[in-house]
Amino acid sequence: MLLVPSMINRWYIFDLREGASLVAGLTHDAPWDTYCFDWGLPATKIAT
Repeated sequence: MLLVPSMINRWYIFDLREGASLVAGLTHDAPWDTYCFDWGLPATKIAT
């Protein structure tokens, strides 16, 4: 499974609170690997 957050949110938007994790809910006892894409931080040149 590949999780891709929006470009304005970081990857941890899927796990904001312990016990209320989207990733844990989707992958509990899942037979597949889970990956989360991170867009990274914008470069200073682009952000201004």
